[in-house]
Amino acid sequence: MSKISVNDSNFTVLSKEVSEYAARFTAGAHKSAEGVLDMAWAVVKAKGLGEADFQSFCDAVGFEAKSSTIRKLSVIGRKHEFLLSKVEALPSNWTTIYHISRLAKDKIEEFIKDEVITPSLGGKGALELLGLAKVPNGTKQDNSKWFKAELPPSPCIDFKTRLQAAIKKLEELEVKVEQSDALKAFLSPAEIVEAA
Repeated sequence: MSKISVNDSNFTVLSKEVSEYAARFTAGAHKSAEGVLDMAWAVVKAKGLGEADFQSFCDAVGFEAKSSTIRKLSVIGRKHEFLLSKVEALPSNWTTIYHISRLAKDKIEEFIKDEVITPSLGGKGALELLGLAKVPNGTKQDNSKWFKAELPPSPCIDFKTRLQAAIKKLEELEVKVEQSDALKAFLSPAEIVEAA
């Protein structure tokens, strides 16, 4: 990307790749499911050009780089080839295609086989049909299961030992356990400070 000035006016000169991806994105906006996949492909490819070129791409197609539309198209684009092979079963609504792309490939194939995913899928019931819980705007949806525990401010040694054993048991069961820095500090042995 480069900038030129002509008669005190600044113009941005787009690279060949940015111009190509922006044109493909714009043309794709007027197509059906295949068009949505083309738009998503262009977003993913443009992201691969680097931050400055990606920003130019977003400017050229009229979206903020951090917009939910670009984020959702990126998710779709990561499954572009797979979804393209299933395009005949996909609805034309890009939001519904985004929700479909969040599913595992085998689940998508199962839903196509069971005719849950069809060209007419869409609307308010789509999330429920796909087994995706509805979440408020701005929150991250994933399929993980988790719990939160509020620990006492100053537990005894026995409590810490039992909690460490419980965490170890979960890890033995191949449960992914993430510990916050505060929990790690909470469970670490107390340092012994000798008096001078």
